[in-house]
Amino acid sequence: MKSHFTRLLCIAAAGVMLASCSLRRISEPEAGKDSSAVTEPKTDIQTAAAPEITQPAETEAPAEDGEKALPIGIYDMTYCDFGVREDYTLQKDFQDDGALGRDLCVMAVFPSNENILSGQYFLYIWQDAISKNPDAAGMKIGYFLEYSTPEGKYENVILRPSDITDKFWDYLEIYIYDDVNQDVNAWHSHLLDSEITDETLVTSFKLTAGAKIADVSDIKLTAFLYSSDSDFDENGMYKGKSSYTVNIAWDKSRAS
Repeated sequence: MKSHFTRLLCIAAAGVMLASCSLRRISEPEAGKDSSAVTEPKTDIQTAAAPEITQPAETEAPAEDGEKALPIGIYDMTYCDFGVREDYTLQKDFQDDGALGRDLCVMAVFPSNENILSGQYFLYIWQDAISKNPDAAGMKIGYFLEYSTPEGKYENVILRPSDITDKFWDYLEIYIYDDVNQDVNAWHSHLLDSEITDETLVTSFKLTAGAKIADVSDIKLTAFLYSSDSDFDENGMYKGKSSYTVNIAWDKSRAS
């Protein structure tokens, strides 16, 4: 079981010059407040033991219609030695343990299905994954989030910040990031529509508990690779073959 300090190792550097691992554990401001506010970093972090390396997950078989299913996985950062090594572990059933405060999870997406990915910085890990899966180069990352509330079921395809609807914001706050097109030593915040370019890669997805988190259930997050509008049907739903889904369970003590 991951200890709390392992989950919080990323808030280890002083000042605003934080590596990609640091941003992943910074809570977003409350609604309506300045998004430039940064949580004070912890400075008493110890070095955690490196996890054992396991064999890669089984690769999915090619799609029956001939379309090649490219590897994609949803990962959680499980180790961070600032500026030395970051480890990301493939998830299927993720359990929020309350270690991130209001944040339930920060999920990273890589074009890979290996169980553990390691490297000095997120960017380097991404580049290594692309070198092993070159067909994923140039592909975009999209998401499909679904969960249940007393008001109904939230189901939404998210490709950019404006796709995040406000109707269910009191239940779960949603933030998306580009961790690739950044300086490896620079802090960066969640994406805004005004920042989206042809090069943008939405490589991570954060869920933060809203005021009505007690009424949320059955959270599922799907990440997928796409290249054009032809990867979606007439209703805007993804119809491609390169996707991965994780179930997310939240810590019930948040509701007490």
